[in-house]
Amino acid sequence: MKVLHRLGLVLCMAALAGAAGAQAPTPAAPASGAGMATVTPPNDRENYLSDRVKFQFTTSVSVVQMTAVGADKPVIAACAPAFSTFKGVGKLRVDGQEHPAFMVGYVAPDRGDRCKASGLPLVRVDDVVLVRQSLITATPPDRYGLTYGTLIVPYKMQLKGDRGTSGSASLGGYLGFRQDRSGITGLALQYVFFAGAASIPVVQNVDGQAVSQDVTGLSYGVALLGTVKDTFQLGLVIGADRVNRNVKYANNNKPWLAFSLGFDFSN
Repeated sequence: MKVLHRLGLVLCMAALAGAAGAQAPTPAAPASGAGMATVTPPNDRENYLSDRVKFQFTTSVSVVQMTAVGADKPVIAACAPAFSTFKGVGKLRVDGQEHPAFMVGYVAPDRGDRCKASGLPLVRVDDVVLVRQSLITATPPDRYGLTYGTLIVPYKMQLKGDRGTSGSASLGGYLGFRQDRSGITGLALQYVFFAGAASIPVVQNVDGQAVSQDVTGLSYGVALLGTVKDTFQLGLVIGADRVNRNVKYANNNKPWLAFSLGFDFSN
């Protein structure tokens, strides 16, 4: 359990220093104490499949010639006016590199004639286009769709039961809906359900003495996760822990709250 406490402190300090951000998926280290071990699934930060996106800026995209035969499909440059909408269709490999691919759902009017001035043809509805990931990262579009990832909750405040603050740690997967308004407000929100393993310190009577022991349980609940301007993290988690009925745990199935500014609950 001490390892989990230290891990939580390190993560908090790193996030407050501005280290929170997109990370490559890596296996999670086995937790100590009750022997909780999990594997961290990849997050969906760069997976746009089925997501709806709206770009707030006029930009050049690459229209894929889907009639072409072969792995590397030829593309032509085209202009997408600001506020055009797209739907993610996965990734396509072109010229040896993978790029996020989208299908055009709506072509907005060319405000300011920026596309006309560029000399590029306008995209058309149902075109499949490629957009560089670096461009999406630099100027995030509004984005809506399903989201998934891993949730880490190092500390909890009990709303019922002993009403204390505990250092029990939870690590599990989440699934929900994202509402990223990055292009308008700079605020990205995720509304998710989560469930996973928890390592919980429980006071047990051993040979007439009160001894704290770590037991493995199940954590579950809902969370609101947010990012401000793709940098500052915020999170609100309401959940509960469930352990074996034979364990006399005062907070069994009792709600707890975890709130954070600057620390990223999701990975």
